[in-house]
Amino acid sequence: MIRRVSRRLRIVDNEDGLGLVEILVASLLGLLLMAAVGAAFMNTARVTSFTIQNRSSTQTAADAMQEIIEVVHLATPIAVQGQVANTPAVVFGGRTDLQIYSLVDVTDPVNPAPSRVTFDIQSGNLVDTRCGATASNGFWVFSTCASNSKRTVAGTFVPPSGAQNYLFTYLDANGNVLPLTGSGTACGGYPAPCLPATSLPLVGSIIASVNLLAPGATNGPAYLQSKTGMPNVGVQTEIN
Repeated sequence: MIRRVSRRLRIVDNEDGLGLVEILVASLLGLLLMAAVGAAFMNTARVTSFTIQNRSSTQTAADAMQEIIEVVHLATPIAVQGQVANTPAVVFGGRTDLQIYSLVDVTDPVNPAPSRVTFDIQSGNLVDTRCGATASNGFWVFSTCASNSKRTVAGTFVPPSGAQNYLFTYLDANGNVLPLTGSGTACGGYPAPCLPATSLPLVGSIIASVNLLAPGATNGPAYLQSKTGMPNVGVQTEIN
């Protein structure tokens, strides 16, 4: 009877105990599980970071586009004292630089004062500089700015690649692209090429192609494009 009980106890001990092989297998399975969880977490973090950066760049580009559209849509020619023809709304037109007269900052609808708005690239950023007109003998002049402001519109400007367009493209009343041919002094100190003086009165719409990278983003810029007409300039053009 004593032998039977002893044998049963030994059997129970052998069944309940863990050997070295079982411990190694369990450890290996645990490590594999931890590695799988870690890889899934890292992949989720990368996807989340990419999504956040992409959304940020898209919003940055959209904000810049909206500002350009507002300025261009309210473009206006300027009457000059002693001059029969008005000065064209577009003062200068280049690939990445645009200077234009606009009613974007009007506060008095009875006597609307235009602004001279300049978009250009400075230190890799798109910058908006504005000069408010001064009244002189019943005309608006910009020899002295009634108000002056300068601010960075958005993040890092990225040059176009492939089929992408430069920041600004100029169209005539029929929707044809006006070629940029000016250079040197003809561009008034701005980067060449530019619109020749004879083409400035012909501009009926402008295509803005914004290619911007949000601050801190590394996954690539957002590219947006929009065509904006200028109803105040008297050059009719179809807007798609």
